[in-house]
Amino acid sequence: MDLMFNLILQHKLLDYCQVEAQLNFLKKETQNYTSRCATEAKKLAEDVEIETHNVDIVEREVADVQETSKLKFQETIKQNEEEIQICAWEHYALVDSVFELRRAHGIKNFRDEEQPFRNSRSSIRFLQRLLVSAVCNLPYGNSVAWVENGIKMSIRLTMEHGWI
Repeated sequence: MDLMFNLILQHKLLDYCQVEAQLNFLKKETQNYTSRCATEAKKLAEDVEIETHNVDIVEREVADVQETSKLKFQETIKQNEEEIQICAWEHYALVDSVFELRRAHGIKNFRDEEQPFRNSRSSIRFLQRLLVSAVCNLPYGNSVAWVENGIKMSIRLTMEHGWI
């Protein structure tokens, strides 16, 4: 019986050693896996920190560009408003001088005299004919081309700014 007991005991001892070896192997594998995970987590945390820093830099650059663009936009609006005022006064002066010329030269009969300003095109044609007629009657010579260029420029500015 001792022999049988010794055999069983040896078998159990062998089983115990195998289980212990497996347990040690699993423990070592778990430690290696945990170490790899910790290293990877540390690297991910560093990557997140770097990306956060990069995002902060980009946000500051965007804020700077936005502020610069806002200032340029406001300056452009201011310049456009000034140009519009200048063009409006020029347009007003042109229309006023056309009516003064018309009154001074007694010009009355044009094809669309009945409703000279019923639309923008007819008013432009009316003003062109009126100025050409008035300039042709000037004592210092015929400068129709100069007047036509001035009219075209005034009309272009007027149309660009949506006045007609």
